[in-house]
Amino acid sequence: MGLATTAVLVTSNVLVASIRSLVSPQVRIPIFVVLIATLVTPAGLAADADAAAVAAWIEEQLAAVADVRQISWQNPVVGRLAAIPPRHFAELVKALDRHEKRMTTPHYLRYAIGRAARVEHRDLLIANVARCPDLAEYVVAHDWADAAAPGLRQILYTQQQSHLLAATCAVEGLARHGDPADAVLLRDALVRSHFGYWQARMADALAGMPGFDLDAAVRKAWRAFPRADYGDKQEAFCLHAARAGILEGLQIAVLHASGGEVAWKSGTLAAAARAYLAETFAVEQDAAVIASWWSTAKDAVQWDPILRRWTGPRPAAVPAVSPTGGNF
Repeated sequence: MGLATTAVLVTSNVLVASIRSLVSPQVRIPIFVVLIATLVTPAGLAADADAAAVAAWIEEQLAAVADVRQISWQNPVVGRLAAIPPRHFAELVKALDRHEKRMTTPHYLRYAIGRAARVEHRDLLIANVARCPDLAEYVVAHDWADAAAPGLRQILYTQQQSHLLAATCAVEGLARHGDPADAVLLRDALVRSHFGYWQARMADALAGMPGFDLDAAVRKAWRAFPRADYGDKQEAFCLHAARAGILEGLQIAVLHASGGEVAWKSGTLAAAARAYLAETFAVEQDAAVIASWWSTAKDAVQWDPILRRWTGPRPAAVPAVSPTGGNF
């Protein structure tokens, strides 16, 4: 496009200079406009053809992975797409819009866009975030949430379960934006997200939003749907539920911390649950110790709404032993 612009400028200047003395002043400007327009048209058509060729090449790349179920950001197709020249970055965005409802190809496009996005693409990403929700991840990651707030809100207004990543990124961006007028919209987004992992991410973001009543939002989200309907039985959300005074959330946290039978295993969640129990009940961060303590404490724990914390039996203190084996 830069070369085409230069060619049009040079050619039009040469032609205008050569015929200037042959054209009467009364019609000189219309003649020059027609001349320049005649040169611009083929340049524009060439640019369109260039964009069409790039779009066709992108489709060829995606066709190679359309049936690949093992999705990986390390796939060579991602690298090829991410290496697209910056001037053609808009074609990646258009392709994502075309492919957003397909099974596998949007993942490769998202990976590629994440690698290829530059500061100069800011306005393009922000302008398309509502129409193409997958772009929310990159808008928020680049800390453009303030400028993109209207588009992020639109994502939540039309929230779909197939776009939980986009909805979560929108919540994270708007929570960072911090507009109190968004509180109800953000609460409803948390409630509508039928998967504990995404709810936990949203709640983590909302915890840092001034004035947002996270406990009330968590309680509403926890009881909004039967837990059996959740893909992970809402277990990833259990720590937020426990912090909001929901006994069932505490029970599930204990199961994860003690190595009990759970529907959704996560080493990160188990470690976080053990840390929470150590902070709340002074329980040693050991699965066997936690299981033993809970067997005697489970019927006695209570939520104190004033202190906003759980109260209940703590493990018995272990007597200190001197280096020689005698008790002090």
